[in-house]
Amino acid sequence: MTDFKKRLMWEVAIIMGIVVLFGAFSYLFRANIVHKTTQITDLKAKSNELLRGNEDLGMLLQGEAQAQQYKNLIASKIPRRDDLLAVPKNLQSISKSNNVALDFAFGKENSQTLGADIGSIEFTAGTTGTWGNIAKFLGAFEENYYALRIDSFDITDTNPDESRGTTVRASFSGQLFFVQ
Repeated sequence: MTDFKKRLMWEVAIIMGIVVLFGAFSYLFRANIVHKTTQITDLKAKSNELLRGNEDLGMLLQGEAQAQQYKNLIASKIPRRDDLLAVPKNLQSISKSNNVALDFAFGKENSQTLGADIGSIEFTAGTTGTWGNIAKFLGAFEENYYALRIDSFDITDTNPDESRGTTVRASFSGQLFFVQ
């Protein structure tokens, strides 16, 4: 009987060993499947993120062509830094064509006002003429120089005792923007 018990113990031990090995294999196989599933989920998320990034890049590239049109338009409207030397001369000709006297002076230059390429220079100006002529001058000034900001504007009647339509003095100061 001892042989039978030994044999039975061996068979039970072998079966238990097989069950333990199968259990360990199943556990490790399941852990591997979970790990691979997590990797696949992460890769899908990265793939979706890259796809969205590619779509966004495509939209940006389409918008670049549109933006280039506006960039060229803005560049044509904002004077270059070197072109600022001609501003007083141009304003003198505008003032003569509108029958107003002009005093114009540049002030302090501020580089990189609105970004890496755009700077500004302060200016002060004064005009003397009739109400209508000064209005025409200011309209022509605005038409020729879009990129400016007027900080202060003052109108003084030079002949307060006379009737309307006499000469007035308009003084203004501000900033003229330029591309470097």
